[in-house]
Amino acid sequence: EELKQNIFWEWKPYYLNYDRLKGWIKEMEKNKCEKAINMFHEELELSLQRVHLFYLQQEKTLEKRFKECHEKTIKEEEGLDDEEEVPDSAEHANEMKALDEDIHKLQCFAEQNCEGFRKIAKKYDKNMRSVAENSDLDFSLPDESLQDRVISAVNKFPFSDAAHRLTRMKEVLDAGKQGMNRQASFIRHSSFGRLVSPNPNVELDTPLLRPQPSPWRNNASIARKVARYTEGTKAVMVITLAVFLLYKWNPTPMLTRTSYIVIWTTSLVLCFL
Repeated sequence: EELKQNIFWEWKPYYLNYDRLKGWIKEMEKNKCEKAINMFHEELELSLQRVHLFYLQQEKTLEKRFKECHEKTIKEEEGLDDEEEVPDSAEHANEMKALDEDIHKLQCFAEQNCEGFRKIAKKYDKNMRSVAENSDLDFSLPDESLQDRVISAVNKFPFSDAAHRLTRMKEVLDAGKQGMNRQASFIRHSSFGRLVSPNPNVELDTPLLRPQPSPWRNNASIARKVARYTEGTKAVMVITLAVFLLYKWNPTPMLTRTSYIVIWTTSLVLCFL
């Protein structure tokens, strides 16, 4: 609910799909099926890639706007001594203010998604163990929690380091507001430029996120199956013995051998319905 209240609605399609992920967790709890688990992890990976690509696109756009704003600052400084301040320009100041707000907005977007990934993984861990213990799912859970694995995976993406990456840009904007000279601004801008040259081809280490298939069912599943098999075997033995004794007793000559076979078969069918 907190994530829904604080998201930027114009960017809603690019957030992690928390509701869909939560829906797959509910499906796991309700039907205890492996398909829901696989769909959850598939959606989780899609959300990671979606947030990653959108963040890079927005960061690139901000960098372009920043450079344009910086070039205007340099043009305004031409003809001035290094010690003189940049002339105040209302239009330029508004551009810098808007850029500053959008930098903050992108940083919030990144932080909201990082927290969202952590929370949905925590919710998964909370519900998954009980589901696995009370179903016949053909896989075993890894020792490490999904929350730890998701945090490790998220840390590979640039948006997880948004605060540090975008702080450099904010520092230059603040310097511009304070009238820092062109040389100092350019040095900071150069540092920022080196920082935001990420490799967009981040690949997820899929096994970190997916439950690992196992040729053996978990111990709880085996125990339940053995119990069911034992109960079924006992039922067959009891019914067979009862029909056999009835046949030997032969309470009425109207019952033939075929009649007892029908009674035995019908009793078994009714028992296992």
